[in-house]
Amino acid sequence: LNHATTATTCLLDWREDKIPESADVLIASDVAYERRMFEPLLLSFRRLIRKNGTVLISEPDRHFARDFFKSLGQHGWHVETATRQVARNGIQYRINIHRLQEIG
Repeated sequence: LNHATTATTCLLDWREDKIPESADVLIASDVAYERRMFEPLLLSFRRLIRKNGTVLISEPDRHFARDFFKSLGQHGWHVETATRQVARNGIQYRINIHRLQEIG
């Protein structure tokens, strides 16, 4: 419909150097769940997206992850965040969707 190409997916371990071909858009969900993963995530984002690429991350508003997303500007990223309320099995959840683009 939007003249898009077929998306490619792969399972990654952020701590490993095995990185597939870079992409224009990286979509990740619930990857900021441990503080020890924050640095490997940043390194992987830089390696996984092409120049002027975009990283889209959804996450369930974990308290300790808030500082990570707030600090991304200090690490050379422009961040836009949208928050949505979603219901699953009658329970309301707050979900943040972060759009990251590397500055420069």
